[in-house]
Amino acid sequence: MPNCQGSNRRTLMKTRYILGLAVLSLAPLTHADVWTIRADNWCPYNCEPKSAQPGYMIEIIQAAAKTAGHTVDYATTPWSRALSEARNGQINGVVGMATGDREGMLVTDKLGVDTTCFFVNAGDSLKYSSPADLAKLQSVGTIQSYVYPDEFMNWQKSNPSKVQSAAGDNALELNIKKLTGKRFQAFIENETVVNYLRKSQPALKDVVSAGCMESTDLFAGFGAKNPKSADIVKAINAKTAEMKKSGELKKLLDKYGAKAW
Repeated sequence: MPNCQGSNRRTLMKTRYILGLAVLSLAPLTHADVWTIRADNWCPYNCEPKSAQPGYMIEIIQAAAKTAGHTVDYATTPWSRALSEARNGQINGVVGMATGDREGMLVTDKLGVDTTCFFVNAGDSLKYSSPADLAKLQSVGTIQSYVYPDEFMNWQKSNPSKVQSAAGDNALELNIKKLTGKRFQAFIENETVVNYLRKSQPALKDVVSAGCMESTDLFAGFGAKNPKSADIVKAINAKTAEMKKSGELKKLLDKYGAKAW
């Protein structure tokens, strides 16, 4: 007499196996990616990698990656190299880019504001309130491959001998040393970045703003040649909107002493 109980058990196991295969075939295949992000150190937007405060833009991107099931590999590198590698597809993207850097890039929604100012030694007579004041500028320190407001970029093209361009991960620190050493009259930099640095750079004690140009928006940018860039941008935009709505973004900005936009 056949063992009906054993036969039924085998049939049940076979049915479960087939159903399991069917469920697996219908489930979406997910793959955990590593988003490679590079930029020169530009606190509070992006700061020291693998620290408690890697920068508020980095923390937004890390939160977006985590929600999407991915991770972030963030490191600092000279800005010109970071942009080149993102455009060529060697890395995923950069943070802290301005409108003028958008060529060959897909950009996120606005992630900050860049108010570019002239910084001089206390007591210097330079005051900036309009493009006409650039005629008074004797010499200035910039950072290689940075895009500045149009009025300054136009002046720079006409006065290359008055411009000293620094490069490398510590380009801003080098410009601060040159200014306090009276190697040039002023350096040009983001106001938020300089104010953040005042907490850790005693040399900035006697450095003051001589005036600022019009503000421009800041973004994270991802190489347009990379087929994954559109999805990364979408994920970051969604997370940023979620953090704004929940109040989490304000808490993050307060942590860095940064203003909301």
